[in-house]
Amino acid sequence: MNRQLYIETLKPYMKKAGIVLLLGAVIAGAGGWYKHTLSQEKHAQKERAYVTMITAQAQQNAVSLIEESTVRSLTADAIGQEETAIQFREITLRDIARADGKREGKAAKHHREAKNNAGNEITVTPTATASQNTAAAPAPAAAPVPAIAFRPVYKVSCRVDRVKYKLNIDAVSGKVLSIKCDA
Repeated sequence: MNRQLYIETLKPYMKKAGIVLLLGAVIAGAGGWYKHTLSQEKHAQKERAYVTMITAQAQQNAVSLIEESTVRSLTADAIGQEETAIQFREITLRDIARADGKREGKAAKHHREAKNNAGNEITVTPTATASQNTAAAPAPAAAPVPAIAFRPVYKVSCRVDRVKYKLNIDAVSGKVLSIKCDA
């Protein structure tokens, strides 16, 4: 009898707690969706900015880029599928000549910097008198600045059924540079 009274007393509180938990879950879900939508919009703005920037650089360098429709057909040819069967998730334009250094590891950067600075070492030779105690070092030669090449590439992300493909296609020649397949 005590147990029955206990259950009857808690029923209204349990209903209210369930409603509060349900409302909290709905609000949290809506907040997560809103954050996801903002993240997608930010990504889309960034991609549009890249396309605008690289297109302008191509015009400045008098380089003509292939059309996005051509990229779609080259993708279909490269993976051996009909273009209508492919779900294109994203086609972005990037300059891989500038992106290569970003993916380089710390050890490789350190090695490259050490190699570049090897010819710029200053040596001090001791002399017999204190008045002549100066560094006998040649003037450091200016390291040649490598010209930054412009190499626009279309990065294609698509899917056929459950198979995902990622391709890099040269935006000038249309040559397929790489293909990755993930089932």
